[in-house]
Amino acid sequence: MEFVRKGCSETFVDSACECASMTCCIWVFTYYKVNVTGYLRQKVATLEETSKKLESALESKSTFLSHISHEFRCPLLSSLGSLELLKETNMSDKQNRLVDMIISSNNILLMLIEEVLQLMKIEFNSKNDKRDEYLKTFNLGECLKSLKDVISGYSNHFSVKLEFDYSQVENLIIESNPSSLHQILSNLLTNAVKASSKNNTVELEAKIIETIQEESAEFARVEFKIKDHGCGIPESNIKEIFEPFIQLHNVNESHVPSSGLGLTTVLQFIKQMDGTIDVESELEKGSTFIVTLPFKIMKKAEFSDWDNSGAKMNFSIQQRYLSLLSNVHEMSEESAATNSPEVYSKIILAEDNAINRKVILKLIESITGYTADFVSDGKELVKNFDIRRHRLVITDLNMPNMDGIEAAKELKRLYGNSVKIIILTGNSAVN
Repeated sequence: MEFVRKGCSETFVDSACECASMTCCIWVFTYYKVNVTGYLRQKVATLEETSKKLESALESKSTFLSHISHEFRCPLLSSLGSLELLKETNMSDKQNRLVDMIISSNNILLMLIEEVLQLMKIEFNSKNDKRDEYLKTFNLGECLKSLKDVISGYSNHFSVKLEFDYSQVENLIIESNPSSLHQILSNLLTNAVKASSKNNTVELEAKIIETIQEESAEFARVEFKIKDHGCGIPESNIKEIFEPFIQLHNVNESHVPSSGLGLTTVLQFIKQMDGTIDVESELEKGSTFIVTLPFKIMKKAEFSDWDNSGAKMNFSIQQRYLSLLSNVHEMSEESAATNSPEVYSKIILAEDNAINRKVILKLIESITGYTADFVSDGKELVKNFDIRRHRLVITDLNMPNMDGIEAAKELKRLYGNSVKIIILTGNSAVN
């Protein structure tokens, strides 16, 4: 009996110990779980807060760069315009050389600003998936013809010839982003020109390498080959040239200034358009950049005309001035063809920046030979516009009281489509 009691007692003690041990383990596990869960929640909350701050900082950065683009471009535009007017005056050879140096420096700064802004625009569009907003229907052949006209003016300064072969795509109507396509090809072509010696030739060939028929649409893969006969790129440096601030003239020993962001921008645009780029290069023989891009093929019925389709490219400020002056020059020629007494002072300019206003007025005067009326905001433009006298309106986009868009809409409402209006802006975010 005594033995039995003792055995029962030992069994009870063992069971109690097991229960206590199990309870302790459960308590420790629960404590650990609660503490770890609380720690993880705290970490997640901290990371979420940090992420929000980072997004806010990135948004502030984008907003800041978008705003300063206008502030930077306006004085550069005024400076370049004033210098071009200065070159038309009687100056000595030494003075001309100094002015050319200033123009060159301003152009380098302008190029750097525009390429930084292009990268910001790519980043914004990628993050917000806005690619479809910039799709236009246009004729690829007309696009390449326009591109050649623009690049020819650049290549002539280097005594480099351009040869374009786009016969295979001359009548190809596509849906794509013409501004991105222009940025890709113009960057590669200007780099090829800078890498070339005098009297060399830069070649561009465009051809369809594949067509894909799907249920709802037909697609074409177009290959663009840009070839120069310059000094080439060392094989070890080919991968580096797409990195930011790696300049081609450091690789091929060319002495042409550049920002070092061109090929980075090119690569980002190509990725955004779901394309590819390859490089073939041989020292002392030249380089070939091969870009392949997919395009949706459109029918002719879906396409009106290159000039009227709205597929306008984002040329630099110099090209915007050329467009402005081309319109003014065309108007002056039309006026000269008629002996009407109302051919003079038939332009009205709206510009709130006094320096820009003076430069544009001088440019108009130097080309047409007559002065233009001017106002400082959109409200004054609408008030002072006279349909009997003014044949062309030139207005800034950003102005106090009433901006250029609102003023243009009001003029169109009052006078219909007979009013010709050119809107100028230095803001890269405007399309």
